[in-house]
Amino acid sequence: MADRMVDNSPTAFRMLERTSTSPLLQSTLLSKNSGSTTPDQRDDNVDDEDELESLLQDYISSETDVDLLMEKLGRQLSTFETEMVVGILDSAVGVNEVVGQLTDREENHLTGVTAWIDYYNNQLQEMKKYIEHIESKNNKMNVVSNNQKELMKSLEYLLNLLTLDEATIRSLNNPDFNSPDGLTAAIKAATNLRKALTTKLKSGMEHMVAVKDQRKVFETYKVAFSRKVAMLIEREFKLSDASKDNNYDEDLPEHNVYFDSLGRYKPLVHWLKQLDIEKFHPLIPLYIKAYRSTYKHEIKPFFSSIQHSIQRESKDQNDFFSSHVKKAVEAATATPTKAPATPVSAKSLKKRTVDKAFRFGLSCVENAIMKEQLFLMDFFLFTDPPTEPKKQSQHQRQMSTGGGSSKQQPGALQSPGAPILPEGMDNPLNYILTEMFECAIPELKELVEKADQINPFYLLTMLIDTEQFISSHSVLGSSYSSFIVKILSDVQKTMKSLFNKFIDLQVDSIKSTQPALKRCGVLPHFKHFPIFVTSLEKYRTSADIESINSLINSSYFKVVVALNGWIDGLVEKQPSTDKYRFIAMVENYYYLTTKMEEIGVPCLKTYHETSQQRYKDNLKTYTNYLIDLRFKSLYEYFQKMDELLQTLPATDIQFQQSHSKQMFKKMVEKYKTENIEKGLIKALHDIYKHITKESKLILVIWEHLEEVFIEQYEHFQDLSQRCYQAAMPVSSDQIKGLFGSVLKKNPSKH
Repeated sequence: MADRMVDNSPTAFRMLERTSTSPLLQSTLLSKNSGSTTPDQRDDNVDDEDELESLLQDYISSETDVDLLMEKLGRQLSTFETEMVVGILDSAVGVNEVVGQLTDREENHLTGVTAWIDYYNNQLQEMKKYIEHIESKNNKMNVVSNNQKELMKSLEYLLNLLTLDEATIRSLNNPDFNSPDGLTAAIKAATNLRKALTTKLKSGMEHMVAVKDQRKVFETYKVAFSRKVAMLIEREFKLSDASKDNNYDEDLPEHNVYFDSLGRYKPLVHWLKQLDIEKFHPLIPLYIKAYRSTYKHEIKPFFSSIQHSIQRESKDQNDFFSSHVKKAVEAATATPTKAPATPVSAKSLKKRTVDKAFRFGLSCVENAIMKEQLFLMDFFLFTDPPTEPKKQSQHQRQMSTGGGSSKQQPGALQSPGAPILPEGMDNPLNYILTEMFECAIPELKELVEKADQINPFYLLTMLIDTEQFISSHSVLGSSYSSFIVKILSDVQKTMKSLFNKFIDLQVDSIKSTQPALKRCGVLPHFKHFPIFVTSLEKYRTSADIESINSLINSSYFKVVVALNGWIDGLVEKQPSTDKYRFIAMVENYYYLTTKMEEIGVPCLKTYHETSQQRYKDNLKTYTNYLIDLRFKSLYEYFQKMDELLQTLPATDIQFQQSHSKQMFKKMVEKYKTENIEKGLIKALHDIYKHITKESKLILVIWEHLEEVFIEQYEHFQDLSQRCYQAAMPVSSDQIKGLFGSVLKKNPSKH
């Protein structure tokens, strides 16, 4: 029972419980119900109990402060417990004696003790509930007090937010945009109004009647002020004149003064875009209308002066495979150029090659575009690439439909009733730049076409330049410009198209040529190919630009395929017995193979291997032709012997009528040293007659003929030993000596 009192009571009541269950109190209670206690002891116990009960009743009825009650109860209980312990010790009544007495008492005495303790326990529980009630009441009072403080802060914040001072209202109603101070005041007033309209309130506040009414008032300020701002910007577009910055120097004019003039109103334009998008959108076509003609009037004369600065060059630099290219170029360049829109002094212009003139013009246009783009991004809050449209929240939709205006981010969806934007305005920055600089694209393309007329290889230089500009503007950052990348990619298409036409012209020229193969030597198209490759490789940069490499490699492919198909077609038209079918192939592919080795271009490796294989195959054919021409009977005799050995043993060959010993001796007599030497001399003369005299191929063919002839002759010696047990009259070493002596005796042919 004492444990239950401890578990259900706070600390202050546990002290009372310990007091009520202390040995002194138990002894007193037992003595009250025991007949063995003395009258004096009973009287003292009764007095103590009465005093304790009276004290508790006084505390309960008089104390309202819980903390003071607990402190006093603690001190009093401690005092009582001490006195009781001392009294027990003084009376010499030990614990064991008291316990012993308990066992001897009657059951009604124990029942009385239990009832008495239950009574005090009930009293303590009532006191506990009362104290808990006081604590709960105090906590509720603290919560109410804190809520009242927060409410006061919120009301003060709301009051400050929804209250505009007189100066702000005056600036909103009658703004002075003409003076610096008035413009500053108008910008400040616009900022305060935007804060009052767009600041998100705490949950529930926006539904307050006073808040709604006040924001309706602010809406009237916003509508009137936004109309005035839109009219101001429109007037400034009309009054400002970007062309007054024109300086008719060689470069494109700059518009810094004009940008600075409009920049004063930048905060107001930002405010208008964020709070009234319907008034903001019409400013874009107004801006284009006001300044598009300025760029048009500047760009035309600028490129006209560049055209006059291009120095004259010979027109035959691109004559690789076509003799009529020069005529085509001259006919194209004979067209008179347009007169410049602005008089230009030829003496004042710096002369440039067409590729350098293109780079200069492109650099000036790029600079003008970037300055205009940075101004537009700063003035109109445009981004590149454009930001994705953001969906309106419920609060924003309510504001846009008359419940107030909310702050809109750049790229936000149009509010209901907004005007329909022109096509392309989903990316307004690109739309404006296109309208401003669309006239520069045909001017750049005209320079590209002029370069193609002078020398198509200039197109590769221009392609490299544009690729560098594209690369510098393709990385997100301050220099990023999707518009520049777009227009230069368009110009690049023209460059690639013209260069591919030039390659196609070379291919057509190769196919249309029909020379005779008899003693043709190295054909002109095969001679021009190494020059063509060397010229193209000059434009292959160390930066490994993909577009350049692809264009050059595809050009090689087209020309090599055309050369192979062209010479194959020439060979097919010759009679099958014509020796020049393979002689022309040997000489041309030997030349092409050696030149590719000298150039050492990695991308030509496949073409080099093909050329080398064609050369070797035809060299073998030509060598066999020479041997068959000068040593036909000798070779036919032993070739027939090889066929007989496939069905007969070597010892039976001499019994064959065609290969008897007599026939063998007759053949041997025919090809003695002097006869072999005569045959080699004639073969050398044939080579001199068939192959170009200055070519190193003569020596190559002669050495290959020596190698093949000796290899076959050694095979003939082996057959003679196997079938006739006889040796050839001329040894292999003697044959080698004959090849060397024959070449020395005919130096004039080498």
